[in-house]
Amino acid sequence: MLLITAITASCVAVGIAMFKLSNVRDIDVLSVVSNVLMKSRCTNLMSRLGLMDALRPRTLSKVVTPNGLEFITVPNFKVLVGHVWNFTARENDVYVATYPKSGSTWVQEIVWLICNNADTETARDDFLTRRSPFLETVDVGDNLGIQTLEKWPLNSTRIMKVHRPYEILPADVAVKKKGKIIYVFRNPKDVCVSYFHFHDVSYSLPKPGSWAQFLANFSVGNVAWGDWFSHAKRYWQEFIKNPDHMLFITYESLKSDLRAQVTSIAKFLGKDLTPEQISTIAKHCSFASMKGNGKVNYEHCEDAALLDFSKGKFMRKGEVGDWKNYFTVNQSAAFDKLVEEKMRETEIEIRFELKIRRSMLEISL
Repeated sequence: MLLITAITASCVAVGIAMFKLSNVRDIDVLSVVSNVLMKSRCTNLMSRLGLMDALRPRTLSKVVTPNGLEFITVPNFKVLVGHVWNFTARENDVYVATYPKSGSTWVQEIVWLICNNADTETARDDFLTRRSPFLETVDVGDNLGIQTLEKWPLNSTRIMKVHRPYEILPADVAVKKKGKIIYVFRNPKDVCVSYFHFHDVSYSLPKPGSWAQFLANFSVGNVAWGDWFSHAKRYWQEFIKNPDHMLFITYESLKSDLRAQVTSIAKFLGKDLTPEQISTIAKHCSFASMKGNGKVNYEHCEDAALLDFSKGKFMRKGEVGDWKNYFTVNQSAAFDKLVEEKMRETEIEIRFELKIRRSMLEISL
């Protein structure tokens, strides 16, 4: 344990020295230190010994973005706030935007296949985290982030994941409307349950506490990436004003008719797909297929000690209505009242369950 602690402390000290004594950006220092810790197997050993929880953040960080918006994030993501705001966007960029645990991985894979002619063979050979980086993080192993996106070939479409509120997307996107955004909306009860479980799995997030404690924090936006209600409303408002810039789809619609949603996304992106290609994508992107696919289900993050799969899976159930196994009658009634109050200004259809038999879902694929 002392050796592990010494290695970790040394890496952090070297990183701080690099940043202070050179022109190296703070995000590049974070990437170097994270990769050294991973490649040294230090974090992997800590994970095996059950010591990684000691490195979890205990609290969240409040930061003020360059455009003056207060934002709640985890400490490791704090250094990226300004860099993401100043990220140079391109006209052919595609952003898959979601609140956490709302279907981003699912739609990233769909969008990548749409943009690459339903090439499932290549998709099965390379991690989604390499093919579609996460803009709000740094390069760590096979989980690519802002550094890779900055160097992406100009003649190739960048398909990237973002969780942040619309107002603090890159200024080129939020203000100048460069690129296209696909926003995935999921009913907040299922989001809350999935996010609760993910806090146990992810070493980047604080422990969730009890279900009642987490629900209370989620209801007031005291979680990483902030308030769900304002997040969803702001993306909806942008979609209404600029439908050529943004497509607004729902997790529940993806579950009830995946083929139709693949067609809708392809049309939004200006891609002509054959019926055969649509069928190929729908089959490849069924939840059962995705959950068992090691290139998209984040299994590689367990070996890198980023996720603890002994506490659960990255792709857990993928159901609509699982919230009923967690919300009490009183909690559900109180949350329904909150949704009514917060979302009355929108016309979003919030579906808390699907009125369709599972057999019909399977037939549609």
